[in-house]
Amino acid sequence: MKVQWVGIEKLKPYWRNPRRRGAESVRKIADSISTFGWQQPIVVDKEFVVIIGHGRLEAAKLLEAKQVPVVVAGSLAPDKVKALRLADNRTNRDSDWDIGLLAQEIEELRGLDVHLIEHAGFTEDDLKRIADDLDESALEKIAGADTGEDDEAFATGHVDGAPGDAGSGDGNPLVTFSEVLSFEQRNVVNAAIQLAKQRERFERRGDALFHICELYLEEHDEKF
Repeated sequence: MKVQWVGIEKLKPYWRNPRRRGAESVRKIADSISTFGWQQPIVVDKEFVVIIGHGRLEAAKLLEAKQVPVVVAGSLAPDKVKALRLADNRTNRDSDWDIGLLAQEIEELRGLDVHLIEHAGFTEDDLKRIADDLDESALEKIAGADTGEDDEAFATGHVDGAPGDAGSGDGNPLVTFSEVLSFEQRNVVNAAIQLAKQRERFERRGDALFHICELYLEEHDEKF
């Protein structure tokens, strides 16, 4: 594989490219290139029509780059070029995140340089969604890590279930919510939930958390 730098004006987007990227997606790619440099070339055919890397080409234009790194797949027949273009777009959809491992990677990155998380393409909304997706075992695994008291982390106060599910016997729909906690706070919350589940034989974390809150309100003669 030979990488060459060519003038950006020489590259031609494939006019019928079925994959579309929004402005925010292109901005994230541009941010990544600006921060980490070019780590992936754009793949083109012998006519310099883009096969792989339309997003990188748009990002380069956004950065007003004069040259871009290119690999010319000149040995591929036209039918294989067409198949490769589709395959690259399709195979990107065939993978999933291991949420627990992803959360650990993000936490380690946050400890090294919190700004790199944004450069990696994760917004605060992304982090909140990741927190919502963490299951109980992943939470406990992360909470058990040696992080120090002052390490701030995204965390979940996840109430499992979805609107319309059966509740704790009262038929109420369920909702999901999240709160941002430090690791120390999350450890305390998880320990309290585990204790309530064991003592009261709750199956759901949400039921255990609700029970803890009920006891607190009763103790302070508060109504809700």
